[in-house]
Amino acid sequence: MGDALAAFGKDRSYFGKNSDRDPAERQLVCISENPNEDFYNNPFEEKVEKYIENSFSTLKDVFSEFDNNYKAVISKPVWTWGAEMGVNEYGVSIGNQAIFSKEEVSKKGLLGMDILRLALHNSKTAKAAVNFIIKVINRYGQGGDGGYQRILEYDNSFLIKDFEKAFVLESAGKHWAVKEIGNYEAVSNAYTIKNNFDRIDKDSSEVDNFENEYENKLKTYFAKGNNRKNFANDFLEDNDFYLASIMELLRSHMSKENKLKRGRKAICMHSAWAVKTETTASMIVEYFKNDFIIWVTASPNPCVSLYKPLIINEESHGFIDKFTDKCSALRFANDWRELSHRLINDWPFFARTISVLRDKKEKEIKENMHRAFLHNEDKVKICNQSLQLAEEFRKDLYKLW
Repeated sequence: MGDALAAFGKDRSYFGKNSDRDPAERQLVCISENPNEDFYNNPFEEKVEKYIENSFSTLKDVFSEFDNNYKAVISKPVWTWGAEMGVNEYGVSIGNQAIFSKEEVSKKGLLGMDILRLALHNSKTAKAAVNFIIKVINRYGQGGDGGYQRILEYDNSFLIKDFEKAFVLESAGKHWAVKEIGNYEAVSNAYTIKNNFDRIDKDSSEVDNFENEYENKLKTYFAKGNNRKNFANDFLEDNDFYLASIMELLRSHMSKENKLKRGRKAICMHSAWAVKTETTASMIVEYFKNDFIIWVTASPNPCVSLYKPLIINEESHGFIDKFTDKCSALRFANDWRELSHRLINDWPFFARTISVLRDKKEKEIKENMHRAFLHNEDKVKICNQSLQLAEEFRKDLYKLW
């Protein structure tokens, strides 16, 4: 589940994604430097048998067919190998959204999250990632059950971006359609591609409208993806593309006051009695001319979270190394998750006191990172310092209670 966007500005461009999942599910951000080792050496921090017996068993059969050479920063549920979103060392970013079709979902089909991570580890460009995902869907099929504590069967929409291009790839079983994005595009848990596709599978060549042909209208209605997609596209149309505005959108509750709102009619989603879904993580990739910064919450609820920077660098060391070790990455995620839930439970205190402190610290970190990237300073050193500032901020907040 979730919402994603791609936007091309004057001198920078952006990929952004919120991951909306089960509130009880933990998600971690990690740097996968050796995908093959990650796969064969205990890929789970928590086991869910229905996944291991079905989708993962299919993945095991096909994993070795690919080289899996490229390292990536991924944001993933603890019980899957695959990821909700990520970016690889070549700047290929991919986000996965659940969409609902009339096609029967294959129990042993590959999860969209697993397809996404395979594409990150095997694609040097956005166009190559599109072709890779199409090949995987055609050959092995998609499906499975992406739910943690409940059943969640769906088809997949992928938002794929690199430095120069961005694409939306939507699917229904083994049917698919692709369109290239212009200046911007926001997608959600609803079909976007109608008759405006650039490519389509050969069995759908006579289809006039991809959405009308394949979308399950009832499930899409209850997912409220169109509400969020339309709001996000209107926001992008009305605002300049800066990091601050992208963060503002991913934190939005879709109201002028931006008060905490529960249910599916919010970009930053919070669970309600009848809606057991929350935004469990958020990621932004900020592209410069030939480099990029990855901004992650590594925690639920971006509305209260601090976005923290990461980089993919050959010479990374220090605090960044915590993200190459999954145990350290999970401890980091658990600490920030605890803080996030505490702030949500005391929303008036956050809105009155903490939000100002959070914004001030985030501005300091952004300015430090931008200075390093624009003036060719030591990026590893500045990123490590920024992560340390974030940790000190987290610890200081507890003193306010």
